[in-house]
Amino acid sequence: MANEPGYSQHSETPLLEEITLKSIRTFAFILLALLQPAALFAQKHSKQVNFDQTTKVGSTELKPGNYKVVWDGEGPDVEVNFQQNNKTMANATAKLANAPGPYDAAVVVTNDSTNAVVLEELDFKNLELVFSQPSPAVAGQ
Repeated sequence: MANEPGYSQHSETPLLEEITLKSIRTFAFILLALLQPAALFAQKHSKQVNFDQTTKVGSTELKPGNYKVVWDGEGPDVEVNFQQNNKTMANATAKLANAPGPYDAAVVVTNDSTNAVVLEELDFKNLELVFSQPSPAVAGQ
């Protein structure tokens, strides 16, 4: 065995450890490159919107005013934050869709059973955010 090519009289363990260590480093590098958290690649989007009346977003009522609308990702389901002065005032889930349209920051609302104004949709030049509405409570439950 001592005369075989590639065989050293020294212990094979350091060579094996070096190969294993290189393999582990290579595997870890590839794993990190492929499995970067999606959040690092998700693009943060924002638009400005103005509510001219108190508007319910999710379970929160927003006072009239200007809000920065912020969401991450390309959809279709996105979590949307409504911010004023860099403070999140409300958040809601919406469906994001590419929808070319003539409006930029059009607000579509409806009235719920208590006559509160509820946000249904925000339409921008090339996209729309359609908000999920909570299911009405069923009588007797």
